[in-house]
Amino acid sequence: MFLHVADADRRLVWSERSLANGFDAGEHFVEGMHAFTLNEVGRFAEAVDFGQRSLAADPLDLWARHALAHVYEDTDDREAAFPLLEATTDVWKGQDALALHVWWHLALRYLAVGRPDDALALHDQRVDDATTPFRLCDLTSLLWRLELAGHDVGDRWDLLADRWSEVVERHTCGFLDLHATFTFVRRPDHPGAAAWFDGLAVRPDRGAEIDDIFVSVVQPLVAAIRAEDAGALDDLAPTLHRIGGSNAQRSIIPLTAGAWR
Repeated sequence: MFLHVADADRRLVWSERSLANGFDAGEHFVEGMHAFTLNEVGRFAEAVDFGQRSLAADPLDLWARHALAHVYEDTDDREAAFPLLEATTDVWKGQDALALHVWWHLALRYLAVGRPDDALALHDQRVDDATTPFRLCDLTSLLWRLELAGHDVGDRWDLLADRWSEVVERHTCGFLDLHATFTFVRRPDHPGAAAWFDGLAVRPDRGAEIDDIFVSVVQPLVAAIRAEDAGALDDLAPTLHRIGGSNAQRSIIPLTAGAWR
């Protein structure tokens, strides 16, 4: 829940409580999950310590590897990122639950070091695996970031627009709507675009926390992206964490605003 509304402080409370309760031998995944929580509140050194401890106890713990990937992304630690990811693909590439997201982390590192062709190659290799909304987010984010950096992604948006138009989990999570918006902004004439945006506009407000997020954050965020309004994105900055996802994933929004100035 806390990840979907990006309440890192509440997540930290529960994570620390889990650690305090102790865990049995072989349950080092608790430390790996705590590492991710620490990263999201900016306690990077502690996050590395917990992540490495968990990974040392179980080299197959993909959540620990994922947590470290987030630390190295947020701190731009290229020296640590590539051994963690590129040199160990044989260990984690078949772990379906998070594997595509970890491929996304590797692709971002390729982009950071000026290897856009390698990032695009990863997109093309993994596109058949993008069978869920959150996996679609990874590929959508990658294409958008590549274009922000000035790289041509060809007709790759066509397939993503087809996939997003088939998603039934719409207007339930701001993070998903953000990435659908990126796709349909790139393919505004796609048959799914109008239906997606029309559905967001008439989404009912029943007074729940997620409803407030959609009214006060998601709908104006989508409007700002459709209008390419960097100023509006800047104005929304203090509340953008509420759409969910991680710090690394939401960094796409200030990157976008910067490109539009």
